[in-house]
Amino acid sequence: MAEAILYLPRGTTGEIREGTPPADQSAEVAQLTADLAAMTADRDEWRRRYEATVPPAPRITGFVATPDTIDAGQSTTLTAMLENVATARLNGEGVTVPADGKFSAVVSPPTSRSYVLDVVGLDGSTLTSVLVPVTVRPVVEPQPEVPAGAENPLLIYDSTPGLTRDSLYLRIIQWANKGGDWTDRDGKAQGNAPYATASIAKGRTDAVQLDATALVQSFAVGEPVQACLRASAIMSFRSRSYGPQGPALEVTYADGETATLYAVADAESNVSTAYELGGNQALGLSYSNKAYLRFSAPAKPVAAAVLVLTPNYINESGRVDLYRFAIHLEKLGIVQPYEPMTDCFVETEAFERGTVPDATYNRIARVNSVTQPDAAWKQWEWVTRPDGGKALRIWFDPRGSSALNSAIPFPGGMEADECEWEFKIRMNEDLLSGARDGFKLFAGPTSKTKPDDSAFVHFSGSPEYLGTFGTLLAGNGGSKAHGNDGWSLRWDAWNSPPAGHPMRGRFLPMQYAYHPEQSDYYGDAWSWSGQNTAMVVGQAHTIRQRCKINTATHIGLGQIDAPKDAEFDGWLDGLPVLRKRDFRMRTTLWPLIGRAPHNVPRTNLAIGRIWLNSYHGGTSSPKARCSFDVWDFRARIIKPTEYIPPIA
Repeated sequence: MAEAILYLPRGTTGEIREGTPPADQSAEVAQLTADLAAMTADRDEWRRRYEATVPPAPRITGFVATPDTIDAGQSTTLTAMLENVATARLNGEGVTVPADGKFSAVVSPPTSRSYVLDVVGLDGSTLTSVLVPVTVRPVVEPQPEVPAGAENPLLIYDSTPGLTRDSLYLRIIQWANKGGDWTDRDGKAQGNAPYATASIAKGRTDAVQLDATALVQSFAVGEPVQACLRASAIMSFRSRSYGPQGPALEVTYADGETATLYAVADAESNVSTAYELGGNQALGLSYSNKAYLRFSAPAKPVAAAVLVLTPNYINESGRVDLYRFAIHLEKLGIVQPYEPMTDCFVETEAFERGTVPDATYNRIARVNSVTQPDAAWKQWEWVTRPDGGKALRIWFDPRGSSALNSAIPFPGGMEADECEWEFKIRMNEDLLSGARDGFKLFAGPTSKTKPDDSAFVHFSGSPEYLGTFGTLLAGNGGSKAHGNDGWSLRWDAWNSPPAGHPMRGRFLPMQYAYHPEQSDYYGDAWSWSGQNTAMVVGQAHTIRQRCKINTATHIGLGQIDAPKDAEFDGWLDGLPVLRKRDFRMRTTLWPLIGRAPHNVPRTNLAIGRIWLNSYHGGTSSPKARCSFDVWDFRARIIKPTEYIPPIA
């Protein structure tokens, strides 16, 4: 027998009996159905009552920027459609939500950025929407051109060649402090009172803003704004090379008008490398590394300014500080202007009457003696200047590097403890296209070497040597000076920067020194420093230099008997550009005992002559024939050397 299930109507009782159930159970089924319907209705009512007390979730049905690409300085409109929203914030700032849920905001971002809309619903839940970034096309401002012959401005450049840890642009303006110079808001050199500061947490990605009002106002109207960034931790920011998210100055002028100035130059100064880092896409900062920024000059007086920096990567929490860029020239020991030169043993007229011989070595003659015999291979000639005077034109040829290798000795073969010389020089236009590298130019002092009597010339009525330089003992082309075997202080120039560089057309002088403390087998470069340190192509410049030898004896004890009291000064167009102290060219007088090597006559390793050395490179030859002119050469001995014989 199958199992039977008995259903009893609610509220009834019954007795289970064996037998056949009643034939009609419709009343019981109807009651059960009615009871189920009543329970469902009761449930739905309670659900309705509950849902009526809970608000719906928020919704962002639309969020767009019109247009989504703008030029710097333009505006775009952000439009959002919201449902069930109580409050909203746009990039962290509160906005009013109208009853219909639609709101608009007009924004003018200085650089490309994403806008984030955060909403809180009526139910208390949150919702975030990220807009596709608004692209801002930056206004590319051209680098200012420097008029030919104008004084070099102290401006930050990031193109090659440009700013390094050791110097400002083009290697000619040295920092007084390695890594760069600055002043603080109190005007203190290398001070620690920033114009503005901002604390930055590790990993931060949103833009950093610094109040740059005081900094910008410290510059005159029409003057470029130049800044230094220092940091207390390791961090980096996007440079102008990154594109539209590089450094920007948001300024409000005194008349209420606003503008955004984008960096026209920025560079990192990393003390661990001598290379230029201006082309990097990030400005790296640390405890020792700094960054330098230049902005175009504001058009009008500024009432307020904000510096906007976009993080590249914040390695650790710290702060970034804002300072004013500076060059502390007063710490470089710049010499005073000089007096006119008198009592010269070489005057201009005598120089122009002289015979300047060919280079000592001739690469082309050895390579192709048939088509280019020695007689045809001459890289100097006397030319007539526009004013009618003579000039010695010296040219570099792509078939070799050497152009001139001669010397002017002192009267009677004497040496000098102190002397000075002067000449005019003009860098010709063909150097811009023909020169490939730096080059040795013309005149610099050196110690006495092996004589060569193959050429003579009359200076001031006295027959004196003006021939090929002869054999160097030390102090040239990899012949390291040791203090007891010779020295030299030739005069060089860096090549002009490439086409498109704002300093194109300028050549950058330096002193090329072979001395006992030189760092390598090749000479040290002493950069000329100051605000007028470049020679402009096609312009005549006056070069004046003075050299004083350090004291020494024949004892040969080096450091003990050879103090670093040598002096070397240089002027360009009457302005001081080089003051070198605390160095020496000799550690002992030479020879120590008996006869000197190389049959060199008696010498104290003092100033033996003025070396006329014109050489292209390094090791490279020029791209094409190119030249420079010199004239009005004169020299005088300030203090002759009194020969000190060696100890018997």
